[in-house]
Amino acid sequence: MNRFDRRRGTVPATRTTTARPPTVLHGDEPFEVVCDPAQQDALWKATGARRGTPVTAEMRATLVPEGHEHAPAIGVRLADLRVGALDPDDAAELLAGLVAVMARNNTDVAVRCRVVGGATARLGDKRQLDVWVYLDPIDFGLDPPALEAIRTGHSVAADARWAAVLPRDLTDRVRFLRRGLKTEDSPLQRHLMFNALEDALFHTRDSGPLAFGEYEEVATTHDVEMNTILPALLAEFGGVPELPTYAHLAKMLARRQRVADAFRWATRGLELYGDQGTNTAAVDELRARAAALGGDIGQPRSATRATALEAPTNPETDASGQVANTSHTPAAPPNWYRDPTGHAELRFWDGARWTQHVSSGGVTGVDLLS
Repeated sequence: MNRFDRRRGTVPATRTTTARPPTVLHGDEPFEVVCDPAQQDALWKATGARRGTPVTAEMRATLVPEGHEHAPAIGVRLADLRVGALDPDDAAELLAGLVAVMARNNTDVAVRCRVVGGATARLGDKRQLDVWVYLDPIDFGLDPPALEAIRTGHSVAADARWAAVLPRDLTDRVRFLRRGLKTEDSPLQRHLMFNALEDALFHTRDSGPLAFGEYEEVATTHDVEMNTILPALLAEFGGVPELPTYAHLAKMLARRQRVADAFRWATRGLELYGDQGTNTAAVDELRARAAALGGDIGQPRSATRATALEAPTNPETDASGQVANTSHTPAAPPNWYRDPTGHAELRFWDGARWTQHVSSGGVTGVDLLS
C-alpha cells in the first residue's frame, strides 16, 4: 500500500530551473534522505559543527527531480551540495507533484531541512549525520497520511481502553505509553502498546541526536518480550499480524551502513512470522530485504557446529518442509526449514547458516547448536 493516496495522474518529470528565487514549501511531515556516505565530511562542514559533537541544525534544502516515471528519483541539495536522495518509494509518490509545482511557478522548490546526529547517539555510528526534509503532502497533490495509533494488520478484538484516550500529540503519546507499559501485564496489550509507542517514536526519529537511538532501544525491549507475546498473538488472531518495526529497522539500519544489524532485524522478524504471518505481502517484503542484506554482508561462515550441518539447497521449500520446486541452488533464502538435527520440526536458516531458533507445533524456542 502506498504511503499516500494520489489525487491526480502522473506529470512528465522534466526539471524547470531558472534564476528566480525558489518556491519555498512549508510542511511538517518528515521524509528521511538516503545520504551518500562520501558526503559526510561535507555535511559536517555545512552544519558548522565540530566533528564528533551532537548536531541538530535547521537548514533549507532544494528538491531536484532526477528520474522518470519508470525510475522516479528526487535528489536533495544543500546549497550546491547534493547530499542524497529521497527514498525511492517516497520519490515515486512525490515526483509528479514536485514537477507540477516547479512547472506552475517556473522555479526550483525549497523545503525545510534538518541535519541531526553526532556523538550522543546511543547506538550505531556516533559520527554519522542524518538528513530530513519536511513536506506537506497536499502541496504535492496527495492526501495526508492518517494518524496511525496501533498497527497490527487486524482489528483488535481484545479490550484496549487505553487506545481510546491515546493523546494525539506525539510527545504526550510517548509519555502516556511509557507510563502504561510500567503497569500493563497482558502480553497482547503490551504488544499493542509497544506498537503504538514505536509508531510515535518512528514519526519523531528526526527530532535530535538521541531520537533514533530511543526508537531502537524501545524496539529491542519489545523484541525481548516477543517469545512471550507470540502465543498471545496466535491465540487472538490465529496467526502473526504485521510486525512493522522489523522492516523499519532493517531499512533504516541499512541506510546507516549497519548492514549486519539490519540483517539481524530482518531475519528475526522472519523467525517470528514463521509460516503464520497473516500479512503475506509484509512477510514477502521482509524476506526479500533479508536476502538482499545477507548478500551485502558476504561474511564467511563461522567455524561452529552449525556450519557442519547440511544447508538447505531448495529455496522453494516452504516453512512446513514440503518441497514446492525441484530446482536446486546452494544459496537458500532466510526461512524456516526442516531441522537437520532432528531436535525440532523446523529450524531457522538465516541465509548463511543454521541458527539456534527452532519451532515445533507452532511454538518457537531455542536449541543451541554448539
